[in-house]
Amino acid sequence: MSSSSSGGTSSTASSSENRIAGSRQHPFKLAIVGGGPSGCSILVRAARTGMLAELCQFSSNDQSASTTLSSSSGSCPSSPSAKRPERPAPTSPTKESSQPKSYAGVCVVDAGTMDRIGGGRLQDYIINSNTWINKFATNVLDEKPDNLPPETMKGTPFDSLLNAPITKQVEDYGNKTGPLRLVGHFLRDVGQRAVAAVQAYPSSSKFFTRTKVESLHRVVEDGKFVCWRLVLVSLASAGSSSPTNRQPSAAGAEVVERQEIYALHVALATGGHQTMPTFANAAYRQKTVLSDVVCTMEGVELLKTKIHRYLRTCSSHGTVPSGRVVVIGGSHSAFSAAWVCLNLVNEDASHKLPPGSSGAAAATASLAASTMSGPITLNAQNQIKFGPSGVCILHRSAVRVYYASRADADHDHYPESSIVVNRVTGNINPFGGIRGDAKELWRAIRSTKEGRVRLLQVKSIPLANGATAGGGASVGTGSGSGTTAAGAASAGSTAAALKQSIVDKMLDEAIAIVWAAGYATNLVPLFDHDGRPIHVRVSKGQTEVDEHANLLLSEAHHGGAPLEGFQPALTLPSYAAAAAGAAGAADFQGVPVGNLYGSGLGYGLRATLDNGEPDGASGRADGVAVYLKRGATLVLASVLGNKVLLSSSLK
Repeated sequence: MSSSSSGGTSSTASSSENRIAGSRQHPFKLAIVGGGPSGCSILVRAARTGMLAELCQFSSNDQSASTTLSSSSGSCPSSPSAKRPERPAPTSPTKESSQPKSYAGVCVVDAGTMDRIGGGRLQDYIINSNTWINKFATNVLDEKPDNLPPETMKGTPFDSLLNAPITKQVEDYGNKTGPLRLVGHFLRDVGQRAVAAVQAYPSSSKFFTRTKVESLHRVVEDGKFVCWRLVLVSLASAGSSSPTNRQPSAAGAEVVERQEIYALHVALATGGHQTMPTFANAAYRQKTVLSDVVCTMEGVELLKTKIHRYLRTCSSHGTVPSGRVVVIGGSHSAFSAAWVCLNLVNEDASHKLPPGSSGAAAATASLAASTMSGPITLNAQNQIKFGPSGVCILHRSAVRVYYASRADADHDHYPESSIVVNRVTGNINPFGGIRGDAKELWRAIRSTKEGRVRLLQVKSIPLANGATAGGGASVGTGSGSGTTAAGAASAGSTAAALKQSIVDKMLDEAIAIVWAAGYATNLVPLFDHDGRPIHVRVSKGQTEVDEHANLLLSEAHHGGAPLEGFQPALTLPSYAAAAAGAAGAADFQGVPVGNLYGSGLGYGLRATLDNGEPDGASGRADGVAVYLKRGATLVLASVLGNKVLLSSSLK
């Protein structure tokens, strides 16, 4: 288990007592699972508001702020008429014997190496940001002395960033988009300061790297929630010493180390993942690449290899290539994947369009110099060349686009049916709307200036066992016309080929299929004190949280009743209102698991306006700015108390 704990001693550490941070008697106040941008944002926020020392030091177990959800008086109200299902007797033969004697500081658990803390996957992407790049620096480093509490980085482990070369590089972009890799490197430098901040309290706070949380378990004693038990699993060198259980790996070069730590609160910042779709046609899977991979250098080389292999095969057989790259999805990642194809996979320098010419006409004219014709070809120098409709984006819903104002949307003739307005800022589709290079590509396609990409709105994608992504048997071109596949199998082979659906034809001929259909949460398995699984509410693959970032219980599995020992905080009045049928019950969003929070990609933080009202958008509040401000503040408020919420910088 790789843990970091160098530096001086905590100012509150007791010399008369050997307190082991993270033990059953001295749980961490907060365990952050995930050391990427969202996880490190909690430490950044604590430093900015002057609460880093309080978070990282030992504290006594009688501080009410440290037990926000676990020690409030009164019983837990649940949704009206909810009853707790009967539970079997606990399966564990042992019983925790006492309440914690004190609480240690904070620990961060991350599966990566120490040198990648803070940057996450952003360090690997080769696309540009979709927001102004200087905002990444100002959100971390701006001085806000008039806020309550005041916000500053001076005198913290992060203040050395103020004059760092990486900061100047980011700030020099100003109000422009820029490389995500640069953003990732900046946030990695932020992460290294976060490591230093935690290391300054070696007796009470720790970093665990190359380590995963295998499972989370509630500890309940005498009917009261005590803390969470985290089972950690890590790979370490075979010669390392550890008091934990060792299990040699198959290769014998490494061993699996396991240990258990305890924490009063747990913040999940584990991010999300894409899963490979299961198509009805198994051959499609061999062609499929995830958009998350395409947006890295590894993905670019993978696509180049697939295309070169395909075109060489066509050349050797004397056939005209008809294959193209098919992107499935209509979100930012889909258009980013198409942008990568045109700008990084495309090797031919002659693809730049002459001023005033249409994309299709210019691309068609340039094909005369190619060794063959088709959507994707090789030029005379054996370089990949994207031609007309070389990329096809299949999307089900209307494409959501961000605009600063309705006037900007009207100027682009953006459909009224796709507009969701933030009533405070006037922004159109502020969350979920494509921006930056993705937006510019969409505009170029729509205006026919970019003929190498075709947009095709469809109703379904054929998946295994008769399922479809989106449902429905017909596919439309976006202009109201459509083709049904019902009679395709009833005719002869020639007729069947003619009647083949547009979607099937695209996928059949595809050189590569890029799956850009969103992310699902990397959720850690959760268990109650009696060993039964805890099921949380999930929507479209992402774990739902309420306005306080609490993970919510699934009513289907838990009947809308709280887990044993859960007692709500006074900061959650909607639960009391729901139980009493009083005013405010409309704000009731569900029963939290308790002392368990989600932040960052995969956790569906609700998109709300600056005044706290619902935004009305179907998208979620996401992005590094959200992590640094709202997401981190909500977690810290649950751990340290409402004083964190005094800050006005959530706006």
